[in-house]
Amino acid sequence: MPNTVICTNRLCGKEYPDYFTKCPHCGTSNPQKDGLKKIIAQMTEENNRLLKEGGYVKGGKTNIRKDIPIFIYVIGILALVGLSIVLIFRGFPNHQNNEWLNWGLVVSVSGLVLFISFVLYAFLMSKSFKVSPANNDPFPELSTWNTIGTTIHGSFREVGGTHVSYVFLSLFFPLIPIGCYRVKEGPSISPHRDGAAWKSSTSYSVYGSEKWNFWEVLHVYLCSWSIDVLVLCVIWLLLILID
Repeated sequence: MPNTVICTNRLCGKEYPDYFTKCPHCGTSNPQKDGLKKIIAQMTEENNRLLKEGGYVKGGKTNIRKDIPIFIYVIGILALVGLSIVLIFRGFPNHQNNEWLNWGLVVSVSGLVLFISFVLYAFLMSKSFKVSPANNDPFPELSTWNTIGTTIHGSFREVGGTHVSYVFLSLFFPLIPIGCYRVKEGPSISPHRDGAAWKSSTSYSVYGSEKWNFWEVLHVYLCSWSIDVLVLCVIWLLLILID
């Protein structure tokens, strides 16, 4: 049963569902809908001002237990259990260097690093920050050829549909950070074959450069490298099973 509101027109005063924009009996505007529209308009105006002029933004309240996906907790627990098992077997006096133990060690450590990167991200989202004014800083050309080239990593400090991303020189893994920019991502073209190479593209609206944050760059490294290492470990396992 939907919630109801009472018409503010004293000559009407009838109840109607709160999702109506106007009273169906007399046409008086729903004050709840009008209030929501005003709040959205004010937020949009403030976001546009921040993107043009810059300013201070208060961080949001973050509940790490709720903001981190369940599967990340599962990965963290499995990684901790796996690491404990590997360390126990490695502690045996007659331990031999087994490739399965080495594989388990790499997977466990990578899983723990991935979990830590998500905790760090939730922490970063709760911190206050300053938005830099929009400027005409040149944005490096983004292009990759078989994962080699410059590309964007990470999404931080979201305001008005934009977020801060870091441009990295990459070779499958992000290697060297080049710049920090506030961008709005447009439609993406998924990876596709172009001759012998794989290519993909995404359009960006760039509002200018932003102040670097060491912890954001660290998050990019921790998250990207741990995911890539886990992917390589899965590929290695499949190759071992096939052989």
